[in-house]
Amino acid sequence: MRTKGLLLLIHLTLLNVLSFAQVSGNLLKIQGEAVIYETPENMVINIAVRVKDSLYSKCSDLLIQKNNRLITMLQENAVPKEAIKNEQIKIDRNFNFGKEKLEQDGYSGEVNVKLILKFDTKHLNDLMNLLKKDSLNLTYSVSFQLSANQKEKLLRDATKLAIADAQNKAMLIAESLKLKDLKIKEINYGYPFKGSELVLSDEIYYSAKLDNSFLVYPRPIEVKKGISIIWEFKQ
Repeated sequence: MRTKGLLLLIHLTLLNVLSFAQVSGNLLKIQGEAVIYETPENMVINIAVRVKDSLYSKCSDLLIQKNNRLITMLQENAVPKEAIKNEQIKIDRNFNFGKEKLEQDGYSGEVNVKLILKFDTKHLNDLMNLLKKDSLNLTYSVSFQLSANQKEKLLRDATKLAIADAQNKAMLIAESLKLKDLKIKEINYGYPFKGSELVLSDEIYYSAKLDNSFLVYPRPIEVKKGISIIWEFKQ
């Protein structure tokens, strides 16, 4: 009974491997796959600075003043200048519904300020307490993303694991089907694994409120890599 159970396990394992393999003529095509989880080390804070005024020039001046004030306060709270980016600066006409038609109601200005910093719970809470000041009247969002070094390392590690996975599957199939003299004929580095060469969720949002502070932690990001290798063999 034990021998039959062992044979059944080997049979099921082989069937599972064969689901990622194709045999045609003297060619064996294997799909190698890898999944890695990594916790982002960068935090991203997007801040919307908004102003309104009846006059275009006054609206523009107010936007510049409020933006510069915010940047000064950020730098006073340990945010380096190179981590602060201004994005999507715009001034538009404001319109409201009148009795019969849309009527202009002055101007509105907006600039998005983006911060990319190393994740640190205390620094993040300090910044969130700064941004909630009534005098600033700002809206913001917090997210987390992989750093450039993390992405580079993950791609390298996932590729190595996907290649090793393909090799292990090929060796198991060759041994089970008694295939001989396996030689690599072709490698498709960009083989899509569930839709993409490298699948990752670049930004993760997560927060939990406790009293007057936030406990905010990035969740691990799932990174996937697929690769296809074709072997020639003899029987």
